[in-house]
Amino acid sequence: MKVLKPRGGVHPNEMKTLTLSKSIEKMPDVKEYHVSLHQHIGAPACSLVSKGDYVMSGQQIGQCCAMISVAVHSPVSGYVRDMVVEDGETFIVIENDFKNNKVDFIPLNTRGCSILKFITFIREMGICGLGGAMFPTHMKLHTSEYEKLHTIIVNGAECEPYLNADNRIMLEKTAELISVLKLLMEFMGIEKIIFAIEDNKMEAIKEIQKMIEGNSRMEIAVLKSLYPQGGEKQIIRSVMGIEVKTHKIPMEYGIITLNVGTLYALYESLYMGKPLTERVVTVSGQGIKEPKNIMVKIGTPIKEILDYAGIDRDNTYKLVLGGPMMGIALGNEKKTIKKGTGGILALIKDECNEYETKACINCGACVDVCPMGLMPLRYVELERKKDHLEMERRYSLSSCIKCGSCEYICPTKRPLIKSIFWGMKKLREVKKGV
Repeated sequence: MKVLKPRGGVHPNEMKTLTLSKSIEKMPDVKEYHVSLHQHIGAPACSLVSKGDYVMSGQQIGQCCAMISVAVHSPVSGYVRDMVVEDGETFIVIENDFKNNKVDFIPLNTRGCSILKFITFIREMGICGLGGAMFPTHMKLHTSEYEKLHTIIVNGAECEPYLNADNRIMLEKTAELISVLKLLMEFMGIEKIIFAIEDNKMEAIKEIQKMIEGNSRMEIAVLKSLYPQGGEKQIIRSVMGIEVKTHKIPMEYGIITLNVGTLYALYESLYMGKPLTERVVTVSGQGIKEPKNIMVKIGTPIKEILDYAGIDRDNTYKLVLGGPMMGIALGNEKKTIKKGTGGILALIKDECNEYETKACINCGACVDVCPMGLMPLRYVELERKKDHLEMERRYSLSSCIKCGSCEYICPTKRPLIKSIFWGMKKLREVKKGV
């Protein structure tokens, strides 16, 4: 079996064994849900409800306000208790009545269906990328502006340490994934499906291989377990040998990538008429008494999830939303689950990389591991000089995917990611004329 290797990358301690064999379990409903109207890249949804309204499970509570936007739905039935704005983001607070009154789920009849009706349905079902980027899925399937799509790469890399949500979906929902891929092939005329899976998920590879045996239009590409293998451009380069150029998108090459969680959400919407109101989340770290892979409703408070998994708050040193490499460190437990949340980590001190920053020794390690072939060591120096335009002009800052590999490998622990984020922020301000 040939194993494909990406350019650059690092191999942090995987820590996946904590939840590797843990089947997906459904979290019991809680009393209150805080559902954001900004669940995706693009324009936030516009509220369709007001304080005091009664809503049903699966009811659309936020409508699309732009092409790059997806609908938002209520995860439970109950009353809209409040509309809260936090950091410029609107949340609909729903008080669960525990009656589970549902709207009628109507699947899409694709026979004789136009592509416009198809992508509109996906948009109205609230489907966006569940791998973290949260890019509206209907935009990937809206091909009128690009050459014909010929290949779908199923992104099953899940390269972030600790996380196993996608791995469990591949193991437990294999038939559903194959079914929706066959539908996409038939409806959109896709020629090839490639499952891209890291070699630390052999059980999932074997399960999918059994399901696609004899299908010449479906195959598996086994990837070497390296971070950030799961990045869209990285996975295309590894699997197809195509370098998606800066400011280009995969659709212009006839390729789209779809995360396995996104595909399962597509299956539920197309075959069952169910909007995206829940997702699988890995809850892990040594601060969790019972690490789990949980099907959680969108809008569930993180505190409730941590309590369900049994957090040891006395020994938890850091909370992270997402994975440890690209996730967000949390100062408290007030956040709620969004569509792009794949993990919640409660880390003890021994799991955290505490360090003291020292002077750069020009070893070039950050250059060696950069998956985009950049020179991250220059960003700290130029950010310190406030020469943000030079960060872009000479060192292509906008090509950076902010994966953190450079800072992870740096022996002197330079603040590379901080410099990159500040540089990008200042460049955006320059472009806007701030």
